[in-house]
Amino acid sequence: MEKNVVKPYNQLYILSDNNNNCNLVFLAKSLNINVSQLSASEFQAQQSIPSNTLIGIQVKSVISGKSSFNNLLQAVKKCGSVFLFNAERGTIDTSLAINTGLRGIIYRDEQLDRVLSALSNMMKGQLYYSRNELSSFVDRTLAPEESEECLITSEKFLLLTKQEKRITKLIAEGARNKEIADQLNISTHTVKAHISTILRKTQSRNRIELLKITQMDAVSPQTYHA
Repeated sequence: MEKNVVKPYNQLYILSDNNNNCNLVFLAKSLNINVSQLSASEFQAQQSIPSNTLIGIQVKSVISGKSSFNNLLQAVKKCGSVFLFNAERGTIDTSLAINTGLRGIIYRDEQLDRVLSALSNMMKGQLYYSRNELSSFVDRTLAPEESEECLITSEKFLLLTKQEKRITKLIAEGARNKEIADQLNISTHTVKAHISTILRKTQSRNRIELLKITQMDAVSPQTYHA
């Protein structure tokens, strides 16, 4: 049985320079999440951030300007668990966001039920990216020869067969064993056997660690657009 390494968060900080509570705060409260709203200056004045805290950064009000990428990296380094919200689609390099360690991106035009789902899942320790975003990221990670912007620094994934790479891609998209079996026209027993081999070859203990390894082993251009 795989060991569960997902660690939930006990509190949520929302970074926004708006004087009034932003909608995300109200939505978090509706889910009974322990949430606090801070300005950028109030956040920087914090002596320490508990490890069980998730930080939501409002894109336009907090990380606008030329130093946005450096400020984002500093926030991630300080608390380790950050996501962006109120982001405009097409303005953020998703691969770089994943590599940086962002837990997810909530876009400005996201439907209400999706925002609630994003908050709930991220507080449980899960990532929040669309299947297309994760699929694109894993494609670039597992097939660096097809992209000049991505480079595998580890030999772990070079050991995978084409079928194992397909399964790894589907795992990263959030597909369950039965969904993988249906898409690849193989049995669930075969899927389990492939996953066991993938975990062994990549030295991963479970699916979550496998995805983390794909993130750590990929290097993207140092550009950020917000």
